[in-house]
Amino acid sequence: MSSCQTPRLALWLLPLGWAGCVTTTNFQSPDQRLTDLSAYTLPAWEMRTGLGLVGTTIDTVGASIPFEVGFPGGVQLGTNVAHDIGAVPNLKLKWNALDVPYFGLGLQAGVMWSNPSLMYYLPPDIQDDYGDVDVILIPAKLSASFPILSWFDVHFDIGYQHSEIVGGVETEVDGGGSLAYREVFLEPRVGFYPWGKCALVLGAYVPVWAKANVSLSGETEIEPGVYAGATARGFQKVDVRGLYTLYLQAEMRWSATHFRVGVVQFVRFADKRFDYPLPTLDLYWRF
Repeated sequence: MSSCQTPRLALWLLPLGWAGCVTTTNFQSPDQRLTDLSAYTLPAWEMRTGLGLVGTTIDTVGASIPFEVGFPGGVQLGTNVAHDIGAVPNLKLKWNALDVPYFGLGLQAGVMWSNPSLMYYLPPDIQDDYGDVDVILIPAKLSASFPILSWFDVHFDIGYQHSEIVGGVETEVDGGGSLAYREVFLEPRVGFYPWGKCALVLGAYVPVWAKANVSLSGETEIEPGVYAGATARGFQKVDVRGLYTLYLQAEMRWSATHFRVGVVQFVRFADKRFDYPLPTLDLYWRF
């Protein structure tokens, strides 16, 4: 029986020592690549599901329960079940358009939608007053992967994200309108494989351009049969300089079980940004 020795790394990397006891893997082989962090997709009829906490981007922030299925032709269809349960139905389509030695190209698009009337955890009066308001998010991404060496690869994404709030509110002053936000971002990543048994991924989410569009209208009855109203429209470029997110993750495997642990700095959640590092955790299975 061979013994497992703990690698001599910094203390914060000690958990990687577990990888010395798992079956040898090749993180750049077609059936073992990190599909959620690259241009590649799951092999046909393979599924991926699990549980994640904290997350790094809008797709995984908070809690995530990914459910993804690979199809022939490099197509993959998936959803975050945790967001579905939270009354935010979502769907994501990914296509590995090109997979040749030293290069992979992927296209990805999705949609997230919600309405306060579906949010069972809100007070009934909020659901009634805001039941005509829809929240829509449409992300799209072009991904390129470069498996340069057996122990090192580079990934680079260019993405666009459109989010919009549209509808009317029934209060003393009836109103309607929309608020739209558009953002272009870059997401570079590098992967290191110090052994064939573990992976280290260092990545960043960097918004480079954003614009907000506002359209509001409202009216009220000032006396029987007499109404007064107003309409306002405008747009404004949003300063996104410095609103980046950084993350470092390490992944280990036990057959179909995958364990990923890491840290994320400056994670964004809605209009909030946390200025302190947070731990991230993903446990998932591919079968």
